[in-house]
Amino acid sequence: LHEGFYLGDNDLVQLYADTAPERIRELVEWGMQVRGVEGERGISVFGSDILDALTRQVKALGVEVREDTQFVDLVVDGGAVRGAVALEILTGELLHISARAVVLATGGAHGLFDLNTGSTDLMGEGPGAALRAGAPLVDMEMISFCPTVMCKPEMYKGNLLPYIFASLGYARLLNKTGSPFTYKYMSREVEVLALNTEWNKMLLSYAIQSEVNAGLGTLHGGVYCDLVRQPADVLDELYHTLPGLKTGIYKDIMRLFEGDRALVVAPAAHYFEGGIEIDVQMKTRLPGLFAAGECSGGLFGANRVTAATTEMLVEGAVAGASAAAYAKDVDAAAAPGSLLDGLEAELRAPFGRTDGLAPRVLIRRMKAATS
Repeated sequence: LHEGFYLGDNDLVQLYADTAPERIRELVEWGMQVRGVEGERGISVFGSDILDALTRQVKALGVEVREDTQFVDLVVDGGAVRGAVALEILTGELLHISARAVVLATGGAHGLFDLNTGSTDLMGEGPGAALRAGAPLVDMEMISFCPTVMCKPEMYKGNLLPYIFASLGYARLLNKTGSPFTYKYMSREVEVLALNTEWNKMLLSYAIQSEVNAGLGTLHGGVYCDLVRQPADVLDELYHTLPGLKTGIYKDIMRLFEGDRALVVAPAAHYFEGGIEIDVQMKTRLPGLFAAGECSGGLFGANRVTAATTEMLVEGAVAGASAAAYAKDVDAAAAPGSLLDGLEAELRAPFGRTDGLAPRVLIRRMKAATS
């Protein structure tokens, strides 16, 4: 609550704290690979480790999975959600999925920003659909930026590796003259906070952006991120701590450092605290609609305090149970064809236009406005 600036919903915070251990234990029992331990209470896993364990359970339960299918909008009739409309990407066909209850778990809206740490499909479509359907959103102005995300070289744009270096104490931030600068914006006490609390992203992002705004950013924007390499033994320590740096794209990035080059880093959109308003049952104010994970809002207040993957697991489990209980008591009333025809006509309308701005132009302008 404290590190979220007391804007987090108390009940959602309590739910997270009370049930997170059980969700993690469950995944371990399902065979999730654990890579290591972080502090006294944390474990280190890859996102793919979580996904592997969940996918095995989904297959074992016989749940139907549709791939290459993009959620587009909710179907609402009689003041309640009756399903969803999706796009089959490979065929271009619109698909109506009738449902007694819908759980939205569409993630954040990273694509609003040119520099971000998310995958390309994170465009905020879940909260957008919920808002259009009549479900309120909360805390939408609260967005966490990761301070040291690669923007040059271009091929590694959005990579978080420099943030990991900085968090472990191996990296240093320099302005265009090669000089340290964080001391201008943070006292020693605040720098300790930036290294040891969940305020680190916010504080370092402020310092970096302030230096850029002062005209001391690099030719490519942002600031330089270099490794501490004196004595040379420090590099050996880093490779020992992160042996994966000797493989794949990380090996290529390390060659830049070993060739006395630095990376250019800048704050990037990282996590969206705001989203669809939910209660502890993951219910929205729209009957039949539930939400979980980053597309929902209220848990973290003004600052993401802890793991979003754990948030996904905690809220996802509750949302599934709540949606199933709701669906048992609701008649399976399909939405009328006229409603579906109207939705389809609205969705196809942009493809028939011969004037106006192209979508790509609009997207570029939108990203320019958020840069």
